[in-house]
Amino acid sequence: QIFRRIFFTFVKIKIKRKYMIRAIVAINNLNFIGLNNELMYSFKEDMDWFKKNTINSNVIMGRKTFESMGSKPLPNRFNIVLTNSVEKYIYLENENLNFCDVEHIIDIFKKLGKKDDYWIIGGSEIYNKLYNFIDEIYVTRINDAKEGDKKFFNIDSSYWKNVKIINKTVCMDRKSKTPM
Repeated sequence: QIFRRIFFTFVKIKIKRKYMIRAIVAINNLNFIGLNNELMYSFKEDMDWFKKNTINSNVIMGRKTFESMGSKPLPNRFNIVLTNSVEKYIYLENENLNFCDVEHIIDIFKKLGKKDDYWIIGGSEIYNKLYNFIDEIYVTRINDAKEGDKKFFNIDSSYWKNVKIINKTVCMDRKSKTPM
């Protein structure tokens, strides 16, 4: 079996809000997700899974992820790109694309007034910076031990609960936002 999908969810106190914030990621056995500003793995089945989950929703990504996609927003999604240089990209903004810095992401949520869910789609810095906002993680675990240069955070079972396996996908639930 090349990969499996895992779903994790945060189980302690949930923040009351009208939307969920989810992370979706493909990682290998060593938690690597990227090498040289590119995904380490690109399987059609996994890309279809990504599209199925994120289509017609809001996606949050970092500038490097945005640039690795040719500096174009993902179609049929509202794209939020996090960058420290908002002014450099502001001219690209449109009804499906917004730029902001991490410190103002909550303002963007409020400004958009969206009740829809948000998907954090990378890269590693963005997953780490938004860690405390994540309610659920959809993980595609690739059975490989190749070294990369970008890692996903360690999914610690003392904070996250493995909820279920979905078609080779595993899901985790967060147990607490702060270490015990």
